[in-house]
Order: sequence, then structure tokens, then C-alpha cells
Amino acid sequence: MKLNADLIIFNLNSLLGSIHWKNDLVLSAGRANFFRSLATSNKQPKLAIISNTGAGLHYWLKSGNFGEPEKYPSVEQATARAEAVATMINDLCYAPALYLCHAHLSRKGSWSPTPPEVENNPSWSHQWYLPAPGMLHQAIADAKAKPEYTLVIGHLEDIEEAADAANCQYVEDEEFFFTFKDVVTFKYRSSFVYGWLEDEERIGLDIFGTLARFEAVVKEQFLRWIETGPIVFQRADDDEDIIDFTIEQGDQIAHRGLYNQIYDLAINRHWLKYESAEAHAKALCWTKNQNIQVTLTIELREAYGLSYDEAQATLEQAEEFRRKNK
Repeated sequence: MKLNADLIIFNLNSLLGSIHWKNDLVLSAGRANFFRSLATSNKQPKLAIISNTGAGLHYWLKSGNFGEPEKYPSVEQATARAEAVATMINDLCYAPALYLCHAHLSRKGSWSPTPPEVENNPSWSHQWYLPAPGMLHQAIADAKAKPEYTLVIGHLEDIEEAADAANCQYVEDEEFFFTFKDVVTFKYRSSFVYGWLEDEERIGLDIFGTLARFEAVVKEQFLRWIETGPIVFQRADDDEDIIDFTIEQGDQIAHRGLYNQIYDLAINRHWLKYESAEAHAKALCWTKNQNIQVTLTIELREAYGLSYDEAQATLEQAEEFRRKNK
């Protein structure tokens, strides 16, 4: 990726796999690869991290002796968290500057009190509280950059609003990091997709349509379960030494929940596609599998664009056909 930026400013939570302050710090998919690429890049823009920390709410509750301040980070905890992320990035390329706002604005529009000893500290300034652009202005000034050559990466309207106010470029984090995510290879046996059907269940089966629907369903599950880059599908021969399917993402094995979800969809025949809704209903309406009985109407609607009433009528016609042809 060509970077037309002298300064890149990241919202802290856009870098992390989990945004809760107590969770372990893990860079989300694509982030580490991006920072590694900077280490060997001819163009090395300056880096900065910004964040509303929530520490002002902790101070407010604790100093006022009400609520549950332990649910929110203190200044020390929030700062340590941000510094830990900065250290992770420095280990991959070079150090980013940190800009943290500890002030907190309640939903009712009230500001948290500021500790007397830090009244003049910009980290407690209301002008630094996103979506105000104060942190961006400071980062640009410190980097001796120009707003038009400053790129802001985030995922919330507050970040985009701040970037607009500071006249900076703004890019959604998933769009920015997508090309740096590891390619996922999904290799599967066609017998897993439809090989378990009985002969009479295969009547009218659209094999190529079924394989295409299977890949679409798998892609949907990837987006639901794990952050992923481009997905490459490979159809394996049935005699190849794999068990149904394998998933590789860089050096990592996908979450077990993803495997389980795909197997659950197989139980419900979720990805099957026939030459018509009528053929689909006729092939499967006789089954004693309760999972299929429950989901067949839904499948007819999703796969063939039928309304609920149309799906029900198609199923009833198929059941009548099966009764007459037993």
C-alpha cells in the first residue's frame, strides 16, 4: 500500500482485538503485518495513538464515593495500557507518540471533575475529548506535519468527526488494514458438502450451485467468528488426506467455534441448492431429521427468494407428492 501521509494517527481501540481495558492486549488482524511493513518501507510516516480513556469517570466516582469506579480504568491503568500498545508497535517498527484524554463527558452533558494537581494538563482538557480535534491538532504540531498529509484511522463517528474538524484524511480501520491481513485458505472435500445425501435426496440437486452456496455460507461464518483477510477456497479430491475441511490463516488455526458452526450448518443442510424450490422440497420433506424439518421452510425462502406463504405452499405440495408416491 502506498501511503500518501507524513503522519498516521490511530484510535487506540482500532488497534486491539478487544476494547475492554481489562482484557489482554492483542493487535487485531492485519495490524502487526502493517507495522512490520513500515520497518522496511522507504517511506516511514510518523505514528501517533489517540484515545478517550474513561479515566475521568473512574476519578469522578472514586472522589465522589459513589458508583463502581473499579469498572473503569484509573489514569495509571489507562496510561499503562496505551504504553503497552506503543511498546508492541515499537518492537515491530518504531515508536508512536501517545495522546490520551482522561476527561469524561456524561450522557447528560456533565463533565467529570479535574484533579486540582493536573488542571493545566492537556490530557484533562475538554478540547482533547473526542470528537473535539485537540489531540489531533497536538499530534500534527508535534510531528511538524500538515493536516492534508495526516491520515486518521478509526471506526467510530467521533473519530471521523474529529478528523474532519482537523482537516485530515480519514479511513475506516478495517478498510485500511484489510490488505495486510493474512490470506485464509479453506480447503474442503466436496463429499462433505453433499456426499452424505441419499440417492433420492440428490434428485434435482444443483451441484455447482450447492458448492457456491457452501462457500458463501463459510465466508459469512468467517466474518461472524474471526477477523479475516481474503479467503481462498480449494476443493480437495475425496481421496486427499484431509478430514472434511481444513482452515489455515497464516500460522494460526481458526477458532474452534468456527469449525463447530460449519458442522452445525451441515446437520441442517443449510447450503444445499436444487434446480428449483419444488425439487428441494421434494428431496427433503420426507426426512425424519427434526433439524431439517424446522429449517426447511427457512431454507426455501433463503435459497429461492420465496415468501413465507410460498415456501409453506411448496412444502405442502411436496409432502402431498411424497404421500402419493410412497
